[in-house]
Amino acid sequence: MNIKQVTVFGAGFIGRAIVQALAENGLQVVVASRRIELADPIKTAGDVGQITLMRANVRMPQSVARAVRGSDAVINAVGIAFEHGRQRYDAVHVGGARAIAEAAKAAGVQRLIHISGIGADRRSATNRYVRSKVDAEDAIVSAFPDATILRPSVVFGSDDVLFNRLARVAAMPSLVSPFMPVVGSGQAKVQPVYVRDVAAAAVEVLARPETAKSVFELGGPRIYTYRELAALTLKEIDRAKPIVSVPAGLMKVG
Repeated sequence: MNIKQVTVFGAGFIGRAIVQALAENGLQVVVASRRIELADPIKTAGDVGQITLMRANVRMPQSVARAVRGSDAVINAVGIAFEHGRQRYDAVHVGGARAIAEAAKAAGVQRLIHISGIGADRRSATNRYVRSKVDAEDAIVSAFPDATILRPSVVFGSDDVLFNRLARVAAMPSLVSPFMPVVGSGQAKVQPVYVRDVAAAAVEVLARPETAKSVFELGGPRIYTYRELAALTLKEIDRAKPIVSVPAGLMKVG
């Protein structure tokens, strides 16, 4: 198997890290995004001409087909944390995954890697977000049986969602936010994984044909409770606030 060019769908937090890792390994990269004007800085991750931007919308199959044409492998890193406007979980996660997998199969792509999420299991899918991740995996495997699925835990890095939100709350003046909230008891556990390690895993499985038809769960070296993460955040930014349990329905961080 000789992988020279890879199409990456999604130029967000994880997608950007994957593009950089691919470029560092000497591969040609096509970045497929519906808003390429926002993805333009990603070209600096590679040499001149190494990274190409292509406008593609996973709700428009023709644009997806154009983006995979000529590539040896495809990585789907498209995802949304929250629904807004026309960006719905079913349309983006499930419909997008199906469109990408079908286009990759039709184009004769050698490898397809799908970035899912830890806990994408139908038995424990307790909300629409997780169910959409499960359905997306099913759509991928149905259209492209040789696909490799990566399920990272909570991903951290300079542009992450969770830790930046925690830091914003921790940094608020005490008159605005006198305490650090955690959902419920704060004892729920998580195994954060660094975004560059997720990207390295994508490159690694791409280089190893035997990883086709496989699912890999990705986690960091340590398991934390959310209460521990809140305490760690306060320590890192040198703030002293009590950590208070808050019902899930009241948790809303801007």
